[in-house]
Amino acid sequence: MIRMGNRNVWVVIERRDPDAKDPDSGEPLPDEDPRAWVTFTEFFASVEPLRGREFWDSQQVQAEVSHTIRTYYVPGITPAMRAKVDGRVFNIEVVRNLKEENRVLEMLVTERV
Repeated sequence: MIRMGNRNVWVVIERRDPDAKDPDSGEPLPDEDPRAWVTFTEFFASVEPLRGREFWDSQQVQAEVSHTIRTYYVPGITPAMRAKVDGRVFNIEVVRNLKEENRVLEMLVTERV
């Protein structure tokens, strides 16, 4: 059985809006500008910092993975998106459909600072 965690945190998944432009200059908005992102989906999930062996193993996949977000399967989420949790922003590095059963989705993420 796959451990889901508490799923007690509200997570917003956002995708980059390719049409987002500065109203004054008409230039594309930088990633740091919140207007450059639109909501893709929202859900309850567990958000857990990686620890010990998990953190070391994750370094083999991606250099700065710091947290795991786990929820029920949601199709369409990709590493080009980002997750927002209580005002914190996380880059999605890896999206895994655990056991390929379309039941549990796990994201390895890095926190933007």
